[in-house]
Amino acid sequence: MESTEGPSTCAMASAPRRASTAENGGGSDLAISAHDLLARSGWTADRRVEVGHVVQFLLEQGYDVVAPFENFATQYLGLRITSSDGRALRFDMDEISALTDEGWCEAYGEEIGRRVTPVGGFGSHMVVLIDETGAFWGAFDPLYGYLGDDILQVIQWTLIDPPTARKLDHRVPD
Repeated sequence: MESTEGPSTCAMASAPRRASTAENGGGSDLAISAHDLLARSGWTADRRVEVGHVVQFLLEQGYDVVAPFENFATQYLGLRITSSDGRALRFDMDEISALTDEGWCEAYGEEIGRRVTPVGGFGSHMVVLIDETGAFWGAFDPLYGYLGDDILQVIQWTLIDPPTARKLDHRVPD
């Protein structure tokens, strides 16, 4: 029997909360819309994958591996979350290897003021990162910005919000 629990969140204490589309007057419920896309990708509340080899690979390549990474990767690694228009948020090692390197991640972390670990990609160039508080960031080469406190907010920002609403927020959460 499939669980109806929502996805777990990764340490939400320090990052600012993004308003849902409904709160912004858009008429869509963040939890339902984002959760639907997540469920369509194959995610379930009891999904778990082995990630020890991924952690080892990242460490061998010189990346920082922040504490929330393993919990997140255990639940979401290998998923491809796709919007109705075909845009995809991908959480896999091929994305990490293709979109970034340890030097860029270290630079993003220094700029943000928190260590970060890459978790996947969006579109053709954005790397998705998780920081030591569990907040998510997106980065394109020298550009970076906050994506959300949890996976549902990341899905909302990347796959549901209209393109005009997608601006990378450089403000570091309190």
